Amino acid sequence: MATEVLSGNLPLPPNPYSAVNKLEWHNAYSCCLNIENGTRIQIMQARILGYAMIEAPIDEGRTNVSQDILGCNDDSEKLKGLADLYLSQLIRLRKLTKF
Repeated sequence: MATEVLSGNLPLPPNPYSAVNKLEWHNAYSCCLNIENGTRIQIMQARILGYAMIEAPIDEGRTNVSQDILGCNDDSEKLKGLADLYLSQLIRLRKLTKF
């Protein structure tokens, strides 16, 4: 799936998180949806962060990603840096550890 996300072929689905029960997740994912309407690079960054939330294996991981996104306070440079960090540290690491 990471290849499809990075190639731009897999847009983020609608927000799967409830604004009532999972407000933090909902707000962080909404941020991803908002930046997905930007430039090609912003689209890729939004998808990296959005799919990091969706694909997190446990709720704690989803919460950590959400807090990282919200901690950027909608600052596009900070979101870019965060997406780059996730790309370089998590996605590439995953590729190296595949058997």
